[in-house]
Amino acid sequence: MSKYKPLHDKVLVKCKEAEVERKSASGLYLGGGAPPFVTAKVMAVSEGVAIEGTQDLRPPLVKAGDEVVLIALQGGGLPGLEVETGSPLRFVAEADLVAIIEGDE
Repeated sequence: MSKYKPLHDKVLVKCKEAEVERKSASGLYLGGGAPPFVTAKVMAVSEGVAIEGTQDLRPPLVKAGDEVVLIALQGGGLPGLEVETGSPLRFVAEADLVAIIEGDE
């Protein structure tokens, strides 16, 4: 596999399969429908984002190995770009990550 080094505010994540079990009030299983969020593992991060008016970089808020949450877009898609069609690897903006998952459940 090729090594990717994200640039600017980008983060490379590996999305996990999202399985959402939906039941109606009467207990019937409902098919279809995208999950509201997907968990992913951070695979690589950029060196940081340039701080306007300076030559300094703001370091990324996440690091390789972090488990994060992405919110699904309307229509069921995910933010960012797939590395290749069908791949679980995606480049996403750091701002598209809504949480870092810490500790055990």
